[in-house]
Order: sequence, then C-alpha cells, then structure tokens
Amino acid sequence: MANKVTIQDIADALGVSRNTVSKAINNTGILADATRERVLAKAIEMGYKQFSYASSTADIYGGMSAKKPVIAGEVAFFTGSFLDNSHFATTMLDKFQNEITHLGYRMTMHRVTPDNLEQLVLPPSFDAARTQAIICVEMFHHPYCEMLCNLGIPVLLVDAPVASYSHRLAADILMMDNSAGIFNLISDMRARGLRRIGFIGQMNHCRSFFERFMAFRNAMYLNDLPINEEF
Repeated sequence: MANKVTIQDIADALGVSRNTVSKAINNTGILADATRERVLAKAIEMGYKQFSYASSTADIYGGMSAKKPVIAGEVAFFTGSFLDNSHFATTMLDKFQNEITHLGYRMTMHRVTPDNLEQLVLPPSFDAARTQAIICVEMFHHPYCEMLCNLGIPVLLVDAPVASYSHRLAADILMMDNSAGIFNLISDMRARGLRRIGFIGQMNHCRSFFERFMAFRNAMYLNDLPINEEF
C-alpha cells in the first residue's frame, strides 16, 4: 500500500513551507489565491485526502475554468442572538457560505426576535418559496424549532434544545464533542489533588451545556470524586 501523503510531502514537492500548505488546505490565514490554487492542485495530484475545508477543492475538481453555477435557491440562516467574532459559528458560517456558493446557492440571514419566538411567526425577511434549506444557530426554543421543521424544508440545527432528546425534531443536528475535554480536565484536577469540584452553568440552556454537565458528573464518578450538589 502506498504511503499516506502528508502536508510535509506537499511542501517538499513545491519547495514551500509546511505552514503555507496548511493554510491553503485549511483555508486559514492570509495566502495569495495563486499560491492557494497551486498548493491545492499539487495536493490533489499527489493523492492527498485530508482536506479540512471541502470547498477549497471544489473549483479544482470541477476545473478552474468551470462556469460560475447558476443560483439554484437560498439557504436561510436563522439565529436567535447576535453573533460576534468571538462566537465559534462565525468561522463556520464563513466556510459554509463559501461552500454553498460553489454549489449555486446563496445565504440569507434572519434574526429571530423574542416576539417571533413567543408568537411562533417567521421573520418578515424570510421567503419560504425561495428557500431550499434552513440552518439554525443559537436557536434553542423547542416549539419554534418544531415549527421550522414542519415547513417542509430541510433543517440543520447547530446544537439543539434539550427538549429535543425526548421530543425529537425532524432535522439534522450538528454537535461538538462536549465530553472529552471535561473528562481530561477532571482527571487532571484529581491528579493535582483537587477534590472539591463543581459545575457552574445553565445546563438546560441547550444540548451542549447539558452534555457538558453530564460529562462532568460521569467524570467525577469515574475519578471516584464526590459530587456535591451545593457546588
């Protein structure tokens, strides 16, 4: 079996730094378009498979001279809160928008207000007739998510309401790993001789918070540490 192609192999083949290749493949940092395309072309030529940023390769696989796709519809982005640059979703959405652009779609942004949630109404800016899919971030009001899932439009929830465990939603749900870091932290604290450990957080705010709370309790149990509910 042929050896696995690494980032260093691509860097050596092009005579550039490993960092340059990593930036091109992961679409991070500042890099000239010509350099990025050259790196990606070489990566594909050498059989590199581990692209972190799928849309980075879309033009190359399809041919750099391929025609710009015709707009096939809209992907609606719903959020219940303001997302500043510190929110993890800002980077994710930038890459997501780049990807759907290659596929011929465009993204529309819709802020869901408290009144919208209470009355279960859609934002005035939303047009269901043009929308091909909905992606939700910071949307943890279960009845509202259920209403969106009943529109007959595919829905992706980035994180989800805790109630969706028992009352399932007709949507795909994207979650992060909420357990490994907690287990490592508790184990490390125990190794340092710390035993009085508590959890501070609104565990029922969303699935991620709840999963971290449960990971805390499991990690305490597995490390033979007492769980004091007062903490």
